[in-house]
Amino acid sequence: ARNYSSYCRVVPGIGSSSGVVRRRGRQSKQGNATLKWAFNQAATHAVRSYPRIRSYFDRQLAKHVGRAGKLVVYNTVAHKLAVAAFHIL
Repeated sequence: ARNYSSYCRVVPGIGSSSGVVRRRGRQSKQGNATLKWAFNQAATHAVRSYPRIRSYFDRQLAKHVGRAGKLVVYNTVAHKLAVAAFHIL
């Protein structure tokens, strides 16, 4: 599930070299961009349509304040959907 999520680009990219870990953020182009788009669209629709996912979204949004908080939480929901899709496959 971890490798599949990474391939779908729904986890933050991490680069490490000799014990130094740095995040790569948005500039990382590793993985499948189409799957990232699809899971983000599914996350947006799921938040709008399912009350249980909406409550999870609201709880996570309270933890992530700032301008990009909503985008981070949508990506968290997309990651959960990718893990669920992996287990179904």
